[in-house]
Amino acid sequence: MGDIVSMLYEAREWFTGTGGPKLLEIATSRGYDTNKLRNEIKAMKRAYSLKGIDAFADYRNKVGHHYDVHFVTHLYEFSATDSDNFYAVLTNYAKFSNKWTALYKAVLAHNPQPNA
Repeated sequence: MGDIVSMLYEAREWFTGTGGPKLLEIATSRGYDTNKLRNEIKAMKRAYSLKGIDAFADYRNKVGHHYDVHFVTHLYEFSATDSDNFYAVLTNYAKFSNKWTALYKAVLAHNPQPNA
């Protein structure tokens, strides 16, 4: 579970810190409408927020490591949380990633017509 939370943090960092700027760079080089791209990314962020993982920040490093002496306590605390919230976080990441992949494909497939 801690490993999943950690992975979701890293994924969010990649989407916002590396992936977004890279996608804009690729879009620019392929003549894709960057304003449209920015709006599509904003719509994805609104529809599938990646902020929900912050609710599980305490588990990021505590439960992902077997050597934590309080592992059982952390696991017990997690078991008492609302599983619907964790499921929503996972679902948002899956949907966001799916839309991200489709958007990346659209940018890569964009083939502007040559200027005549």
